[in-house]
Amino acid sequence: GMEEVHREQQNKLSLRPPAPVDGARVRTSVQPTNGVVYFTAALGSDSEARLLLPAAVEAAGGDAAAARRADLVGDLRLTPDLYPHLPMICSVATMMGTQMRGYEELAKEVEACSAGLRLGISLIPDLHDLSLCRQELNLRSHGLAHNAERMLQLWTEVITLCDFSNPERLRTLVAQMGADAMPDLIDSGHRYAMLRARSRLTAEGTLSELYTGITHLQHVLGLLQVDQFEALANTLEMALTQVVRGQGMQGAGIRMMLHAEQAHMEPLVQSATAFSDTLCAVAAPKRAPGSPIGRFENQRENPHHSFLVIPAAVNYCGAALPTVPDMHEDHAALSVAARLMLSMHLHKEIREKGGAYGGGASNGTGFFAFYSYRDPHVERTLDAFRASIDWVCDGDSFTDTDIEEAKLSLFSASEKPVPPGSKGVLSFTNGIDFDTRRMLRHRLLDVTREDVLRAARTHLRENWKSAQVAVLGAEASAAKLSDPSSWTVEQMAVDVPEQ
Repeated sequence: GMEEVHREQQNKLSLRPPAPVDGARVRTSVQPTNGVVYFTAALGSDSEARLLLPAAVEAAGGDAAAARRADLVGDLRLTPDLYPHLPMICSVATMMGTQMRGYEELAKEVEACSAGLRLGISLIPDLHDLSLCRQELNLRSHGLAHNAERMLQLWTEVITLCDFSNPERLRTLVAQMGADAMPDLIDSGHRYAMLRARSRLTAEGTLSELYTGITHLQHVLGLLQVDQFEALANTLEMALTQVVRGQGMQGAGIRMMLHAEQAHMEPLVQSATAFSDTLCAVAAPKRAPGSPIGRFENQRENPHHSFLVIPAAVNYCGAALPTVPDMHEDHAALSVAARLMLSMHLHKEIREKGGAYGGGASNGTGFFAFYSYRDPHVERTLDAFRASIDWVCDGDSFTDTDIEEAKLSLFSASEKPVPPGSKGVLSFTNGIDFDTRRMLRHRLLDVTREDVLRAARTHLRENWKSAQVAVLGAEASAAKLSDPSSWTVEQMAVDVPEQ
């Protein structure tokens, strides 16, 4: 029960930022890793830099979505047209080969000294301002201590000498991404629907959709249709070069975190410092200070219903309401409300009565989302989403014990044991310090019934009129919409095989 949830987290090591070495470039965390060393790096992390999305709707002929995609300007120092290609770089850069060795030899080298090199994008929403979001290119790998220097040299090679000039290899890798895309859409359609719905509410939501949503999926499938992989190779090389060249000013744009046993830490720090020195040497000599450019094209007051027809016989429904940032006093209460709605109301309404495989609600940074999965209905489900808000606002159907169980469920999800090689990585990535984490934790512990009712009535009931709805589903369901004029119905932009 809740009595087992301590007010102060027992293992503070996982929350307190490890000691920095060499200014703030390298953070070290001595852990019992059994001879393994863990390397984490973030590129593009000027502490002042923020991502803002300019209001450029008119320039794109009134198409807000196209304007947001065309005018992303952020702290990775990329020109706007290259942002949509970042996920592609993360997927293929470690598998393309370098100017020193082909992709097969590189794969053998990587396997010999590590468990793999992983590239990704981190989006860090501002805790107070939903129109701000920082983004970083993340590098993660681990291997045995005696291979650490070799592993870091391979990272240097991949980041500074990556060779995209083999169009056949690039075509193979993109084709594999395309082959994975449609099964993923059918398996996780509710995730794509929620991303599409919340993309109009916050800067982080817009970028999440661009990088991992239906926009990215259609980008990949479109590349396969156009089949211009020599041009794509040039674009990817240009984008990666711009990111690397943006890491100047004595490494202001590079942060690293190292996990190892004490005996292995000093040589690991030396290898990591050599890695960042190399990046700084190829970087532009002067790096512009991070500053907001333009502003997020806010659609929070502009409700929108979109239906994307996909090759499926069922529907995936998503709805998102504008709410509050993480630091707002009502955020914790909304998280409890979401858990109550999921476990006590939506499951019964959407799955047991509605016949969908599943459905629920979740509270995020600046948005409150609803979803259904493999759903035969659309409008019935949207009515169930709306009714669940009335259910939680009425407050007659749940007890104080239910609230405590909802809190316990939230704590059990967020306080799983952290392995030695990952301790402190979350704080390293999102920049949330120990005191802030403790304050947010205390707020969740202290949520009362009155807090849940006030937050739900203020932010959910009031904001349903601004709900953004996105459905991915069957053509037959689109044809049955009761008021088609209130929906934007689109076909997927590229042909895909029927699943």
